[in-house]
Amino acid sequence: MRSRAGILAIAIGAFCAPDATAQDFAFGLHSGGTQTRQLTRAGYTKFEPGITRGVSGAAILKPWFALSLEVLVVDKGLMTAHAKPHRYFEVPYIARLGLPWAWKGLRPYGVYGAAFAYELTCDTNCASANRVTTDFSIVSAWGTSFTRGPWELAFEQRRTRGQRTIDRETYRTSDMRSLLLRLSYVIEGVIPDWMQ
Repeated sequence: MRSRAGILAIAIGAFCAPDATAQDFAFGLHSGGTQTRQLTRAGYTKFEPGITRGVSGAAILKPWFALSLEVLVVDKGLMTAHAKPHRYFEVPYIARLGLPWAWKGLRPYGVYGAAFAYELTCDTNCASANRVTTDFSIVSAWGTSFTRGPWELAFEQRRTRGQRTIDRETYRTSDMRSLLLRLSYVIEGVIPDWMQ
């Protein structure tokens, strides 16, 4: 699964090679809600609510193509022992591909990438040798951005599917759905030619 994501990123990067001029950079703030369920040997659990918040930086190589790195704090359901959020520090790296045109500042787009997550909160189960406290996820999304001047507002429906089990014995991996709102400020021409 990782190799497919890497090949896709290289292919998109080669197809969408940047122009010879300096490119734009966008700094964004993220906030939104999550619904997470766990896949166990017995099937899926019910969805549990949480929140997502964080920041991102995006190299805008074309008006319709960007490469982004995000730093998020994400709730992936609840820890049943204490009914507290099961919180992760997550770092998604994603490619955003939109339509080649915008209508009144609106541009639909799709997202594909991967994310590494590190568990921040846990309960007594963390002492178990069978406990896995990191995760690797596949990220996919669709959304719409609205641009006005240097500001970009985006609304996004995202799915993040964990690839590692939380517990090696019981086999639990996450399936998270998110509704995200991102407000970005675009700095024109900040990425120099020599970095492309």
